[in-house]
Amino acid sequence: GSKKQVIIYRPKTSSSFPDSVEKLSMEWELSLDYTNTSPSSTSFQIVTATQVAFILNQIFGSRGPGSLYNFLKQRKWVAPKQVPRVVIPLDVSGSQLLKLEIVLSAAGFLNRSAVIAAVYAIVERLRGDDGRFWIGRERMAQFCSIATLHGYILAPRPPDAIELAIDGQIYPIDGPLTSTTSSWHLFPSDQNTLSNLQKALSTILSQKISDPSQATVIVTASPRAIRDSQKQKSFINDFVPPLISPKWENDPLTGARYCYDSMTRLTAKLQTWVLDKLAAKDESLLPSTAGFNPFVPTVIRPPRQLTADSPSRPYYNGNTKPIPITKNWRLYSRHALPRGYGLTTLPRTPPLSPQCAITIQLLSYRPSNADAEQATLGEMWRNCFESTTVTDLVEAGAPAGLAYEWSFNQYGSRLCFLGGTSQNIVPYVKRFCKRLVRCHLAWRLASSNGGGNNGGGTGSLLQKGKDKSLDGITNARNISLRQKLVASRVIRSATIRDIVGEADAFWNACYGGVVFYQGDLMSDEMENFINDLQGLFQEVMLLEEDEKNFLMPNIREISYRPVWKPRGASPCTIAGVPLISDACGRVPR
Repeated sequence: GSKKQVIIYRPKTSSSFPDSVEKLSMEWELSLDYTNTSPSSTSFQIVTATQVAFILNQIFGSRGPGSLYNFLKQRKWVAPKQVPRVVIPLDVSGSQLLKLEIVLSAAGFLNRSAVIAAVYAIVERLRGDDGRFWIGRERMAQFCSIATLHGYILAPRPPDAIELAIDGQIYPIDGPLTSTTSSWHLFPSDQNTLSNLQKALSTILSQKISDPSQATVIVTASPRAIRDSQKQKSFINDFVPPLISPKWENDPLTGARYCYDSMTRLTAKLQTWVLDKLAAKDESLLPSTAGFNPFVPTVIRPPRQLTADSPSRPYYNGNTKPIPITKNWRLYSRHALPRGYGLTTLPRTPPLSPQCAITIQLLSYRPSNADAEQATLGEMWRNCFESTTVTDLVEAGAPAGLAYEWSFNQYGSRLCFLGGTSQNIVPYVKRFCKRLVRCHLAWRLASSNGGGNNGGGTGSLLQKGKDKSLDGITNARNISLRQKLVASRVIRSATIRDIVGEADAFWNACYGGVVFYQGDLMSDEMENFINDLQGLFQEVMLLEEDEKNFLMPNIREISYRPVWKPRGASPCTIAGVPLISDACGRVPR
């Protein structure tokens, strides 16, 4: 086999990983020069391994449909919740090492060559019609916006004294990086450095990453993995020799045992096989670079100065009276609420931040009048929607700093949305609400046509909703054992028709809504937004109350803390963010 492709024996006691998973690493050597910065330059003109690794993380580490992770997850070749990532073990001028790490399941280890072929299939999709590897300027600008947003704008902020102390060590007192205004230097912010990064990535992809002979491939093997490879035949990889075989060698320096294994000899054929499988299942193994993310701005707009003299200022009237948009809808600004009120506490950021939040309280009589069985069906409705209908929307919004929460309360249902910038939150909320309405109408039609458990082709949807609901009941801490047993019985026996019936009951008892907003949002754009929102919900909200019967919810009672999705809205779960998260450089020097 190739001398650059090895299996390393992993004794059971030598790793924190369980013996049911193995780690696959693909390494590439780079030789980027960090010494070519002109003394008169005002910004970095060089390309760093950090920038390259961050872009590669966007290519290999995304989670949505068409991603490498999704492809491996569907075949159970990757360990649960272990997303591929690119790290930098070595980074000095003239010598860098990039490493792609994939945590394989037992089945993934048996098909390790197919996993590697999927990696090269992802890379191959970046090749243009002219045969050149190239990432478009708009997509590159989006990658830079993601880096700036999570690595700088939304990064946790240290005290100014600590920030200045760190800046003094990283950046010179005098020289090209000295600035009298706050700035950030980890990623390019001008067209020249962006072009340099495009060219460097094109060269690295064509000369290094796309060539299997340039990669050093290392995969670990526990005793269990070795035994399984000998018992379970794989038409892709040969079995791993037993430990008593002379094929195993000892490293003289570390004492580690290893054997050679050619894992890329069939790369071209396996790529064809991977693509055939994708075509047969109507999948699309396209990296995130192939499509334009509608939620990530190419240029991040600076925070707007919200003053009392602004023609589109928020309401600073100091009282708690809502702004009536129509007789059944109200609009609140956070600035109009007294101290202590407010639905969402934005994370700590600099005084002027583009981050914002929108909360929509849908007013319905149903939740307050529902019994235990009806409440359980309501939660199943939410779980079915979240586990199937908006997964791609949520994954696309996460790099832009977008997150949501949907919950029920005594006044109806609350939808909370967190936006990384005010540029993307309104389109995100509109798409989410539109899917909520259209999805319900589609389920209603499928249920009436198909009936039964499958509901006209919704069997997979129902099963995912049941699985998620049962997990939630099992892990719930605020309900009794008897309540858990009742809820579990309802979940297991529920049909799609039952869930649609409960959703219909909610919408039929829904008579209006209240919208709260805070952060970098203007009153006029929010008034336009709420008018659009009414148009989205008018297909399902059939009840009309008189304005004098409009029941305004108690603000304090709907101000409970949101549980953001995906994954708590943590930037650490965004591909590549741990490499570039640096809050320093904000304070003028």
